Amino acid sequence: MKITPSVKSRFCISKLDVLSNIIQDFNDRFGNIQWTEKDKVQRFLFEELPAEVSKDKEYQNAKKYSDRQNARITFEKKLVDKF
Repeated sequence: MKITPSVKSRFCISKLDVLSNIIQDFNDRFGNIQWTEKDKVQRFLFEELPAEVSKDKEYQNAKKYSDRQNARITFEKKLVDKF
């Protein structure tokens, strides 16, 4: 199948629409962060957010009763949920 310009452009537009929705959601959630203050952003992303996820009961249980891989999967899932 050869991609015609119209098919290609519809595909690109739908991809951009998805990306724009992701960006909008991100801005809605975190638009109040002072992005010009690099230290605050780094602290939030690399200290506060992981610390909050670490307190999650499901993650604590996975860490305590499961192997390292499952604990990491649970941590990453919770990180995405909180983010």
